Amino acid sequence: DFSIRDLKMFICSIPSLWLQMFVAEAVFKNLCLQRDITISKEPLSLQKIVCSYFPALRELRMHETRKTHKAKKKKIGQRPCPESQRALQMLNGDKQSQVKVLPDLPDLIFNKCPPLTKQLRAKAEVEASYAKENRGLLAEKVHLHRRNIKGETALHRACISNKVERLIQLLSSPGTDINAKDYAGWTPLHEACNHGSTVCVREILQRCPEVDLLSQVNGVTPLHDALSNGHVEIGKLLLQHGGPALLQQRDCNGKLPLDYLESVPVKQELLNVVHPEDNIGNFYKRTEQDFCSQQRELWLILFSKMLLNFCLVYNLSSPFTFTLREVACSNVLPVMDPVNCKMKTTFSADWLVEKYITELETFQKLPQFLQEISANIGFFSGEQMTALVATLKTMVE
Repeated sequence: DFSIRDLKMFICSIPSLWLQMFVAEAVFKNLCLQRDITISKEPLSLQKIVCSYFPALRELRMHETRKTHKAKKKKIGQRPCPESQRALQMLNGDKQSQVKVLPDLPDLIFNKCPPLTKQLRAKAEVEASYAKENRGLLAEKVHLHRRNIKGETALHRACISNKVERLIQLLSSPGTDINAKDYAGWTPLHEACNHGSTVCVREILQRCPEVDLLSQVNGVTPLHDALSNGHVEIGKLLLQHGGPALLQQRDCNGKLPLDYLESVPVKQELLNVVHPEDNIGNFYKRTEQDFCSQQRELWLILFSKMLLNFCLVYNLSSPFTFTLREVACSNVLPVMDPVNCKMKTTFSADWLVEKYITELETFQKLPQFLQEISANIGFFSGEQMTALVATLKTMVE
């Protein structure tokens, strides 16, 4: 559910270089699998980064044109539940998250009370009136936060059923959370957009400035929900309040909200709400270029985090490692294996030291690798590429 921007911020915010490196590798491998790019299955090493991940990075040239998969036609009011939410329901049980309904307080029956003086009777009537008022508020508060088996609140159900008066009543109640999510992650605004409850959407936008217009499940925003079900008027309302950023969001299939509309004039009509001077052709061209540029930047950030962090975590450029490398490569200790032609040293009994020396041998080849990176700097232009090349030059020197 991460956007490219959020994913970059998340990875760069990880304080541990070691953890940052392995998270970057996990995301990088996932992106490679999505594009059918073959990569080595060996554990992370400098050899793997240079010989497997860098060629994968170059294959981006063949994947610059984004592939979008056809989305299945969605039935109104029915959406797939994310795997994480489904697993949570299996662990906790659907009914465990439900708030228990408090029983109604019994009415006070004064007919069966013994005779009272006028003063006591008046006092009792005041107390009964106060108790009845509190009972109504308590019942309303419980009803406001009560959830059904799907995790839907009263706000969700009002939007699904297009009950405008009930929605207004709920929005006027203190403590109402317009961004409350059901067990699948959908908000009341999602439901109103999905079911075509235009008036409900208008009331939410007018009465709730804090409503999250970018709330999403598998990338599906309220605007995706509205346009995928043909509710163009709702789409206009959302764009009037949310601006052009709503048109840039992509769902898990890589689709923009406008991709769910077949009519070009209708797409242009919606685009005119936020960009009156633009046309739909230029919008798609510009959006696609920006998306590809963001993707290339993300791939380069992931690659940089793996390469540079690996060298820093294993301290491959420190004076100690240079000394160890000189000892390992000297004429005194090494013994050549005639079968595998591999260098073995007196440290070979320790697999960790042997692996470390292997990494150092790969590190010695970085000047050649740096030339290959410089040859591709035109494709990966930008601050990230410049910083990577500069850092590698410093490490090599």
